[in-house]
This record gives sequence, structure tokens and C-alpha cells, in this order.
Amino acid sequence: PPVHEVIEVGLPLLSYGPTVYNQSLLNYTFGNSWGHPAIVDYVAPPSNITFNQVVITLNTWVDGVQYDRLAHLYLDGSEIWRTSTIEPSGNLSHSFAQKDLSIYAKLFEKDTTLIFQLDNLITPRLTGAFNISLNALYFNSTPGFSLLPKDPAETDSNKEFLIQDIDDEIIPGALDTVFSSREAADQVFPLVKTDIPSRPPLVYIPDKDFTAPLPKLNTNTTKVKLELFVSGNAEEEFWWSNVLDEFTPVFEKHGHKLGGHGPCRVVNVFSNGYRIASANPYPVIFTGGVSPPLWNPIVSSGAFDLRALEVDLTSLLPLFWDDEENDITVEITNCIDDDDKLVGPPSGIGNNWITSANIVAWENELIADGTGEILAFDNSTKISSFGFAPPMIGMLQQIVRAEYTNKVNSTLYYTLLNGTTYNYTAESYNEAKQMSMINMKKFGDSQTILSVPESKHSFAVLDYITNETLSTLNYTHRYALTSKLETQPLIPGSGELSYGVNITRDIDIKVGIDGLTAVKLTSKENGTSNFTLSPNGNHGFGSSEHNLTITESAPLENATYNRHALGVNGTIIYDNV
Repeated sequence: PPVHEVIEVGLPLLSYGPTVYNQSLLNYTFGNSWGHPAIVDYVAPPSNITFNQVVITLNTWVDGVQYDRLAHLYLDGSEIWRTSTIEPSGNLSHSFAQKDLSIYAKLFEKDTTLIFQLDNLITPRLTGAFNISLNALYFNSTPGFSLLPKDPAETDSNKEFLIQDIDDEIIPGALDTVFSSREAADQVFPLVKTDIPSRPPLVYIPDKDFTAPLPKLNTNTTKVKLELFVSGNAEEEFWWSNVLDEFTPVFEKHGHKLGGHGPCRVVNVFSNGYRIASANPYPVIFTGGVSPPLWNPIVSSGAFDLRALEVDLTSLLPLFWDDEENDITVEITNCIDDDDKLVGPPSGIGNNWITSANIVAWENELIADGTGEILAFDNSTKISSFGFAPPMIGMLQQIVRAEYTNKVNSTLYYTLLNGTTYNYTAESYNEAKQMSMINMKKFGDSQTILSVPESKHSFAVLDYITNETLSTLNYTHRYALTSKLETQPLIPGSGELSYGVNITRDIDIKVGIDGLTAVKLTSKENGTSNFTLSPNGNHGFGSSEHNLTITESAPLENATYNRHALGVNGTIIYDNV
């Protein structure tokens, strides 16, 4: 029979022109691979090859029966791509994924160690081994590409837009060359170290705390980011569907053991004890999540690219430059524990969140020296939670809201090689909001869940003397998820459990440059499925529609990209671009 193709309706890859080099990085079969990653020597392209863009392609084949598995790509000790696998459902299945890793192009310039981690188990029932083919494509492209695959846009000579990734825009240096930069970072520092080469650099929160020293950066650094990979696993995979602890047992006698610690998760980042950023984890549904037929043959958005959360740390540059020891701490909160009005022991979170992080920094060769000072840290927290489960009538209602804001202001003083000085005020602001509504009836057989994580983050450069805004970059993210689950009555003696599910996801991302909405992405998914868990083999039906639209407008070129696909019961009905 033909190989069954499984696809993701994701961001289009840019055309960087012809490759200047390409090579195979890994061909490997992951059978009983739990705790045994593939470790190979990475050999950089020859020294006469110049490149500034790197794209990695991943082909995966799997047959038989197997769960979805998380996979990680590490280079030189840094995690650079996190992905997940398809479920074969008894058929030889194939998926293709690709990732622009140009931000990490520096790591690809030298010989080092490459690790691909895919923890898999083979049992008499779980027979699927994953065959992986990993390849690297290298390009040497000129600045000025837009997000969408088209001819390079004309750019204002005073500004340099290098937008190659919805979340990886470059600060436009409106009046100078200090803050302009290219996509590839000049420095990459992994924050998770491992003493054993075969052990991937991961922290499992809450089993272990995540605190690391801040690396020292060169004084010509103009931009620094935290790239933070976090994935809810096991008890935390469906965190957005969890209830407050007091309600976990209310429907246990009716076969529904509800997850606890509440339906809100926020990643908080601290430096030297000050909270500097808050971010919502992306609610990813893996290919076996909720109901496997929903995601066959079109996976849920983000399943092949579990994007890193990006936190702008440019306002913290004075800490990266000073002689003191400074640290950074990553914490994942359930929001409710941050409510000052609540009394009693904290609820915490479940096991576990799989976490790693890198500091990435950009430098400017025209700068001789930089100094600065942090002016102010400012943050606020608002939490409210309400739950109601009257006895005997089989109903539960719950509402949780959370809002975190953080702002850091600094002054940065740069001296160029030609003696010119620039003094700036740098302002980083971020906001993470979540709203969750859970309504359960029929003793848990009927469940409706609405989860709406929203975030904003911005970076502004202001004139040091007049406080006039010179340039701004703003992002907003909204990941709305609605899940409706109806469990059918058990048929006595059958051992089977059947349920119907409808899931809707609405993703909205906007990028603003100097007050103009330059990029807007909307992704809509709507899926319906019926699934039966049976001792004779699980089975079910599913259909899902996926619609992705990206629009660009001033100060970029006007352009639109749309992709619309429908999958029904394992078959792609249409996939139109």
C-alpha cells in the first residue's frame, strides 16, 4: 500500500535562492531508544563556503502502532528545535517538517556534537520504530527578505527589516545603525548544562528548579534574547483542561479523574529575584492528543514545531556587562498560587514541564564599548478564581483569570569606533493574560472548556534626553482553544468507552513596527471526532479543517498568503495555497 502522508498547515518557508551547501546530518532508527539519544559528530561546511541562513529538514517514517513522541535537536549543547512525531495508526506513515534555524547559524560554523533525542518504547503492543532523516540546507542570502516567499522588498536605507520568522523580527534602527542586525545571532549560550555527554540538557520542572548564571556578554552587544523551550508532559499535557484541586475527585465515582492544579500556567522569568517577564506556554495538542483521528492526516498547529518562547532581555544588558554574578530563574506557576487573597498551602503544578533555554545575543562591529544602568523594574499580578460543584446534581462550573505585567527600563551608552556616542533609554514590556471557563455536566460525561491565553510584548528605544520614542516593536499573541467532549454511556461487559469531541483553535499573532501593524497571522482549526477505546483495538472517525492566513502591510510590502486544507478520516480532501 502507498505510504500515508501526514502534514501540518504551517508557515511557508522562504526562498533564499540556491543552496550554497547541503548535507545529511543523521539517518537513524529509534526503536527502544528511551534514554538513548542519537549522538553524532557534526562537520561544518568547508571554510570556503559562506552562509548566513540554515534550514533543517526532517523526514519521519513509522509503521505499526505507536504513541506520539517528543523529539529534540541539540547542537553544541543548545536545544535548537523541538518537535513531535505522528502516530502511524497501523499504516506505514510519513511526515515532513522543516525549520529555519538561521538564528543559530553561528553554531553551524564549527565542528561540534549533534544530538537528536527521541525517547521511544517498543512493546508487544507498541510496535512502531521511528526512522529519521535529518538534513541541513545552507544559504547565503541578502538582507531585506519579508516573511512571505516573494521577491526581496525594497527597504528604506535607514531601516533594515529582516523578517524571516513571525516571532523573530529585527529591531529597526530608525536613526542610526546601532540596533540594526542580521538574523543570525553572534553568541549562543545554553543555560542548561549536563555533566554526562549522552544526557540531553533538560530540566524537568517542578522536580528541579531552573536557575542559571547569566553569561558575560561583550560590550558591543546591542540585543539579547532568552529562547525558552517548555512543554507540558504527562499530568501537564492538557493543563488547560485541569480543575482546581478541590474538584479533582468530584466525578471519580463516575469514571472521570480530573487533572488538578487549575487550568492556568504561566512561565515567569526572574533575574536576581526580580520578575522581569511572563509568558504563556503555547497550548500544543500532539498527534495522539484528545482524539487521534482529529489529527490524521493534518496535525494540529505547532505539533511539528514546538516554538521557543522568546523573551527580550535587551533592557538587562547592564547585568550582562557588570562584574557581579547575576542569575536568571525560570518558574512555571499555576497562577492561583500567586493570588494574595488565598490562604493555605500552595497547589503547585503537576509533573512535569520539560524545559531548556538559550541566551542569544547580537553584536555590532561598529561599537567600541557599551555601558548602562537599570533604572526600574515594575510588575503587577491580578488573579481571580471561582468554582462551584453542588453535590448530587453532577455539575461543575469554574472560572479562572490571570494577568501578569512586567516592565524594565534601562539606559544604554554606546561609543562607536569613530568616537561617536549614543545614549538611549531601552524599555521592555510584556503582559501575559489567561482566561479559562470550564463547564461540566452529567457527572463529567459532558465537558466544555474554553481557554484563552493572550500575551503582548514590546521593546522601545527612546531618546535619552527628550524621552522621544525612536522605534518600537510590538507583538501580540492570542491562542483561543475550545474543547467539547461528550462521553457515551458504557455498554455493560464490552470494556469499551466511546466519546465524541469537537475542538476549535483560533490563533492570532500581530507584529507592529513603529505603530503600524506590519504582519498579521490568523490560524483557525476546527475538528470533530468520535473515538472508541476498546480492548480489541481503538478506533474512530475524525475530520478537521485548517485555514492559515498571513498578511503583510506597511512598512513592509503588501502581500497575502493563504492555505486552506481539509482532512477527513485519514484522507486529505483538499489542500489549497
